[in-house]
Amino acid sequence: MSFSPSLVVFLSFIGFRIFLVASSSSWLLCWVGIELNTLTFIPLMLVLKTGREGESAIKYFLRQTVASVAFLIGILGVKFYPAFSLIVLVALFIKIGVAPFHGWLVSVGENLDWFVLYLMLTLQKINPLVLLVSLDWIWEFLFFGILFSGSLGALLGLSQTSLRKLLIFSSINHLGWLLLALGVRVSILRTYFIIYCFLLFPVLAFFIMGGLGYLGQIQRLPVDTSRALVLTRSLLSLGGLPPFLGFFPKWIVISGAVSIGNYFLVVFLVLMSLFTLFYYLRISYTGFILTKLVVEPRWFYSYRASFLVFTLVLSFLGFLVVYFF
Repeated sequence: MSFSPSLVVFLSFIGFRIFLVASSSSWLLCWVGIELNTLTFIPLMLVLKTGREGESAIKYFLRQTVASVAFLIGILGVKFYPAFSLIVLVALFIKIGVAPFHGWLVSVGENLDWFVLYLMLTLQKINPLVLLVSLDWIWEFLFFGILFSGSLGALLGLSQTSLRKLLIFSSINHLGWLLLALGVRVSILRTYFIIYCFLLFPVLAFFIMGGLGYLGQIQRLPVDTSRALVLTRSLLSLGGLPPFLGFFPKWIVISGAVSIGNYFLVVFLVLMSLFTLFYYLRISYTGFILTKLVVEPRWFYSYRASFLVFTLVLSFLGFLVVYFF
């Protein structure tokens, strides 16, 4: 995927819409912001101009339209009947892909370019999360969102061989942690989301450089030892294995949830994280052991040495963060 001027313009528009929703005090203006954000994101989905990309764009537009209509009905009716806040909550769950409203996320994401998929799993979640923070949600419904996202995201990923679907189900599982962080404290939610965005990037960069789409393709890919180490470290950190950086956001969520007495959700999400670690290890095992490891000439390391050092430092920051906090 090449970075054209139009791509920069669309990304700038998305950033502006996020700022508009985050700074707005009107629910109607927030609705306008998320609608404009949806219309700006659709051209990015069509970057490859293939039939399957067009199908994904149509599916995305239809799901987001249904959620937007429900959101508009909810914010207009909540002034008269407080129960309409549940409609707003369900609409935001659909927009962000919280289970059991995650079906569109899988069918849309499996046909997208890697960079566009990264934006959908990270940047496109900001507006619904901001609105969830502002909403007087009911804990019982947030509780069910955590249970469904944590379980379905972990269990349904076990049988997948598509790398895109694996990362999508991983993202759904992380949504369970994000919702639990939302119920604890907003600062924890912000910390978890930022670290998740950083940890997801090296994994997608490896898949982009290798032109990968399925798990079996990694076995036929000549990989040098340094790249395999980057992939393994990034996946283990994304899975939250201590002492990597990915363990820190889960640790602060666990600490905050235990402090308010949510022992069941903590134990449940920790158990589900074991399943996500399993399919992370499947990718690591394939990428580090079953591939043909090669030794590349010294000059080849020059143009990506900074990337390797960055991912190495990022993964092992968990040592220092856990020690100081």
